[in-house]
Amino acid sequence: MKKLLLIVGIAVTFTACKNETKKEIETEDVVIHDTIKVDKKKQYPASIAGVLKAHGGIEQWNKMNNLCFEMDKKSGVEAHTTSLKDRKAKIEHEDWTIGFDGKEA
Repeated sequence: MKKLLLIVGIAVTFTACKNETKKEIETEDVVIHDTIKVDKKKQYPASIAGVLKAHGGIEQWNKMNNLCFEMDKKSGVEAHTTSLKDRKAKIEHEDWTIGFDGKEA
């Protein structure tokens, strides 16, 4: 009887320890944006590609140094200036001015 239990125990152990792999697939929420090919080396999201196209393409964009625009707000006009090379920024209003020097505001 002890031999029978020993044999059954060994058989159960071997069948329980099979090298069967279970594949688990993790799912994540992935957002895929449409892309437009702007140059042969890089692809940009459609929203960025549209901006580049409106400004003459990536070559012209890379020649530019600053991005400047004004926004009409309830409190007045804000003039935004951003350096495209180092991302330093300045926002000017008639009552205040704020800037980013690359490290702190």
